[in-house]
Amino acid sequence: MVTDELIEFHSNSDKIRGSIINFTIALERAMDNYIANYFQTTKEKKKELLELLICDRMDFSQKAKALVDILRKKCKKEGTNFNAEYPSISTNLEKIGRNRNKFAHNMSVPIPNSIDMKLHPVILIKFESKAGVIRYNANEIVEIMDLIQKYSHLIDVLNGDKPKSANPSS
Repeated sequence: MVTDELIEFHSNSDKIRGSIINFTIALERAMDNYIANYFQTTKEKKKELLELLICDRMDFSQKAKALVDILRKKCKKEGTNFNAEYPSISTNLEKIGRNRNKFAHNMSVPIPNSIDMKLHPVILIKFESKAGVIRYNANEIVEIMDLIQKYSHLIDVLNGDKPKSANPSS
């Protein structure tokens, strides 16, 4: 039976999932621009690089690896310590990409139990080699959004842009 509580749960869950997916896409576009700017010679060539290689042929994890490699080279050239400048960047970008994929490619549990709904704002059915349930509590969601915001801010600064907020409530 569909209750108001269930409708509200799914509405909030969908908003959270949509926000994480949307802000991760914005982070990915910022990575696209940083990578393209690294190789840029002219505006036309940058546009071609984005269209032909970066946007169409690289997934999030490949872009993250390219970004990290560019930042390593930058640190080496500047004589700075990569691990001190960008601690855990590889691990954190992998975590963002992994969670974005879970939110994008798994379905919300149609009728979760009332205890689960109170403890976990997002509950997904996973359809991988083994079916199962993925539960996200509020702290985990905040942690993911904080990571997205942290790296969006970092890459905006690297791109010379004014940092944007990756927080749907601001």
